[in-house]
Amino acid sequence: MGGVNTARHYASLMGFGHYDEMDGLVRVDNPLVQGGLLPGTLVGAFWDGWLGARYGRVTTIGIAALQAIVGATLQCSAQNANWMFCVRVFNGIGTGVITAITPV
Repeated sequence: MGGVNTARHYASLMGFGHYDEMDGLVRVDNPLVQGGLLPGTLVGAFWDGWLGARYGRVTTIGIAALQAIVGATLQCSAQNANWMFCVRVFNGIGTGVITAITPV
């Protein structure tokens, strides 16, 4: 995943950084708060074989895409770091399934 949202309000709302008045930039103080997608992606990549065998590849891709859409919607509405972390894991599972089963 690319960069981090460096908006002042977002950094203070999520509690991972602060605004540095001298440089005019957001400084990240707690990079661990930004994580969560990789553990979910790993779990999703492991589940894709079972889901694909049970429901079929196309249906599994559809289910995972729906999960990723719901996860992205919930990420947009996150109001604290705990909520964001949980939703990133949820979204990561859907992303992991899509990433692992689509090339098949």
